[in-house]
Amino acid sequence: MKLFYKIPAALLGVAATLALVQPQIAVGLSSEEVGKIAQEITVRIVIETPGTYTIITHAGRRYRVNANQDMCMPGIDLAMLRFTSTQSYRVANLGDSSQLVVGRKIYVSGWISTIGPSNEREREYRFRDGNIASTESKTGEGYSLVHTSIIIPGMSGGPILDEQGDVVGINGLAIRVPLVGATEFFGIPINIYKPIYPSPTNYVLANTLKGHSSSVTSVAISPDGKLLASGSWDKTIKIWNLGSGRLLRTLTGHSNLVISVAISPDGQLLASGSNDKTIKIWNLGSGRLLRTLTGDSDWVWSVAISPDGQLLASGSRDKTIKIWNLGSSRLLRTLTGHSYSVTSVAFSPDGQLLASGSRDDTIKIWNLGSGRLLRTLTGHSSFVNSVAFSPDGQLLASGSDDDTIKIWNLGSGRLLRTLTGHSGSVSSVAISPDGQLLASGSRDDTIKIWNLGSSRLLRTLTGHSYSVTSVAFSPDGQTIVSGGGCDWSGCNED
Repeated sequence: MKLFYKIPAALLGVAATLALVQPQIAVGLSSEEVGKIAQEITVRIVIETPGTYTIITHAGRRYRVNANQDMCMPGIDLAMLRFTSTQSYRVANLGDSSQLVVGRKIYVSGWISTIGPSNEREREYRFRDGNIASTESKTGEGYSLVHTSIIIPGMSGGPILDEQGDVVGINGLAIRVPLVGATEFFGIPINIYKPIYPSPTNYVLANTLKGHSSSVTSVAISPDGKLLASGSWDKTIKIWNLGSGRLLRTLTGHSNLVISVAISPDGQLLASGSNDKTIKIWNLGSGRLLRTLTGDSDWVWSVAISPDGQLLASGSRDKTIKIWNLGSSRLLRTLTGHSYSVTSVAFSPDGQLLASGSRDDTIKIWNLGSGRLLRTLTGHSSFVNSVAFSPDGQLLASGSDDDTIKIWNLGSGRLLRTLTGHSGSVSSVAISPDGQLLASGSRDDTIKIWNLGSSRLLRTLTGHSYSVTSVAFSPDGQTIVSGGGCDWSGCNED
C-alpha cells in the first residue's frame, strides 16, 4: 500500500513574520517540505497598500511577495497572499477553534519594532500567553474571540496558538474601553478560514506499507484518521497505524480472498466481504471476530456501512444487494435488478440512498427506506467497478473498465462529465471530504487527482508497479491511501 500526503502549506501571520501552517496530517510525516504553493493569512491592514513585501519566517528566512495578489474575505478582516517557494521550512497545524472555551490557555506571537529612529528600527520577536475571555464577541468582521494576551503594536495579524501549538486564530484588533480604562484584544477564529482554504494537490509518497503476501484489494481509514484497514487476496485483513505505518494486527478467519473492507462511522467495527461468500464483523480495536453474516450465494465483492452506523450493504456476484442490520446482523432486504455481478455499493451522505455499480455496465440508485429502484444510470461501455458520493450528496462518481470516470447529477440522473486520462481500467474512485477533489486508481498503475468541479486533471501519482485496486482519502483530506495488486516479487511473504 502507498500513502501520499499533501505538501502545499499556508503561511499564517503578519507581513513581517509568519507561522507556517497546513491542515492536520498524520503523525510521522516530516514537517520539512519543499516546493510548496504557500498562502499567507493575515489581517487586511497588513497588506492593504499594494507593493512588494518581505515575509520573514520564525527561522529568519525571507520571501519577497507582491501584495497585489491578495484575496480578501467579504465581511471578514482577513487577507490571503499566495506565492510559490522552492525552499524547505517547518510547518505547523491548523487547529479547531470550535474547541476554544473561556479560560482556555492561548499564545500570541508577532514581531514589533524596536525603539529608535525609524530608519534604524529592527523587528523583535514577541511571544505572549493569555486566556480566552470570550468566544462570542459581536465586534464584527469575524472578531468573535476575545483574549487576555497583551498585544503590542506590530503584532496584529499574527497567529493565536493553543497549548498544542496549533493555530486556532488570527490576532488583529485592540479596542480601548475608556469607562474602565482597559483595552480588550480580539482575534478571528481559524475555522472561518478553513472552508476557503485552497485544496492543494501536491501529494508526495510518504510511506509504503508491506506485509500482505498477495494483492491488496481494499483499503479503509478510521474516522479519526489513526487506523488503516487493508483487505487482500492472501485472505487476511491487516490493521495499521496510519501515522507510523506500523502493523498492529492481522485478522484471519476468511477462507478465500478478502475483496472489500469498511469501517463504521464510530470507528468501533470493521466489516469485510470475501470470496468465501461471507461478511465478517470485527471489533476494530481488539481484532476480535464478532459475527459472520451468511446469505450471499456467491462472492461478496463490496461492503459499505451507512453514515449512522445502523446498516450494512453488500454487493455480490449473485447479482444482488443485501441490506443488513449491523447491530443484530439480521438481513433486512435483498435488492434485485442488476443482470450481472454487483461490484460496488455506497451510501449517500444522508443515508437515504444507495448506489450500486455492476458488471452489467450500469449504476442503480435505490431508496433505502422502501427498497425501490429510483433510476438506472447508463453510459459506461464496460464494467462499473466503483461508485462514490460527493459529501453534499449531489454528485456521484463512477469508475469503469472502459478506462473512464463519469460524474452524474443525482437529482436528475444526468451525466455531467466524463473524465478521460487513464490508459487502463479504473478500479476505484474516492472523493475528498471537502468535495473538491476526486482520486482514481487504475490498472495503468497510477492514481490521478482531479478537480471535481471542473473535471481538470491536477496530478498523476506514480509509485505502484502494478494495478491500483483501491484508493481512500483520510478524514482530513490530507492523505490518500492506495492499495495495489502486485507481481510476486512486489509482495512480502508473511
